[in-house]
Amino acid sequence: MTETENNRDFLVRGLFEVRAEIKSLEEQEADILTALAFEAKKDRFASGPYLVSVTPTVRFNAELAEKVLTKKEFKSIQRPVPQSSLAKALYPDKYAAMQKTSGVSVKVGFDDE
Repeated sequence: MTETENNRDFLVRGLFEVRAEIKSLEEQEADILTALAFEAKKDRFASGPYLVSVTPTVRFNAELAEKVLTKKEFKSIQRPVPQSSLAKALYPDKYAAMQKTSGVSVKVGFDDE
């Protein structure tokens, strides 16, 4: 094996080791964020020098929209399925009732941000 091939193999092995480490760290991060979301008693709190913000992730839900809107209103947002952007534009006062929480968003930054 030539020196170039050895170097290439070393680099490729290193790349895959880094990718494996990144994947492991991302899994750890996801576990920590999930734990913070469940531990949070309020949506914004300080933890040492950090400020943690926990907010629900909401998404348009066609089943809820069908319950909230009249049949005519619901039909008006279908193209051929209900569209979130159209529902929001046509019925902004009812849009929040059409959303269903699908998760939470957790952001961690420094307290002075």
